[in-house]
Amino acid sequence: MVNYKDKHSVCAVIISYNGIDMLFKTIELVIDLVDKLIVVDNNSSDTTKDYLIKIDNVKVDVIFNTMNMGIASALNQGVKKAASLGYKWILTLDQDSKVHQDMLSEMFNVYDSLNPSLQDKLALIAPHIVYQDYGDIDTNRFQKPYIEKDVVITSGNLIKSTVLEDINGYNDDLFIDAVDFDLCLRLRNKGYKILMCNNAYLFHSLGEKKQIDLCFMKFTIHTHNCVRKYYMARNHIYIIKNYLFSNSLFCIKKSIFFIILILQSMLFESDRLKSLRCFSLGIKDGISNKLGENQHAI
Repeated sequence: MVNYKDKHSVCAVIISYNGIDMLFKTIELVIDLVDKLIVVDNNSSDTTKDYLIKIDNVKVDVIFNTMNMGIASALNQGVKKAASLGYKWILTLDQDSKVHQDMLSEMFNVYDSLNPSLQDKLALIAPHIVYQDYGDIDTNRFQKPYIEKDVVITSGNLIKSTVLEDINGYNDDLFIDAVDFDLCLRLRNKGYKILMCNNAYLFHSLGEKKQIDLCFMKFTIHTHNCVRKYYMARNHIYIIKNYLFSNSLFCIKKSIFFIILILQSMLFESDRLKSLRCFSLGIKDGISNKLGENQHAI
């Protein structure tokens, strides 16, 4: 089988914001799999910036922002740079995502197997996300090489630069949260296809966890800070307002999970009033279309 590097050049784009240990591991795992790596740093305040300044590798370019531009704007910076360098394929990664060594080869195996018509309609190929620590996996788990998806998360996307140009990139106004959903829904509404490669693996973290002991039951929830809750609420309203009629089933499912998120926060987190205030402010701003006004101090 032809090595994907003989046919396809890839530029990876990583968005960094603190978290040097995670970022170091992510770069280490992906650097030999791609032709170019662009890191966009959103004004890290820890030693991440110092680490990036000292990187001595011709394959790596770093863009330093003087403020936190958010995920969407930073992604747009990275993909525009990659496109200007002539790359057709862009791999987008979170700083806490670990790429399996065969991920890209499996993705391009799927792409090369598609008929020309489907290749033209394809916007991106996503990996199978594994929410656990990096380790061995069963590469024969799935019988079908790929399935079509409505939405996928941003990290691990192998996306065409021409497609991003066609839909004007990521939505800067969303800042963080639902950036991936918005992108995918716009792609689908424009007739593009999104595929998930079943045998391409990306190991991804879901953030902070909290162990809950309830009577005789124990379970884990994922917690978020107040700023993140604000954007979750505000951008949820944006998604519902813009895609309810074109993507009704997705919006209904997302609304159910959003209600569960609020209930979980009210029942199991310590500062319930602060959480409620953040959710309420986000909902209010979403209804009144206050996008692009990033609420760093809530």
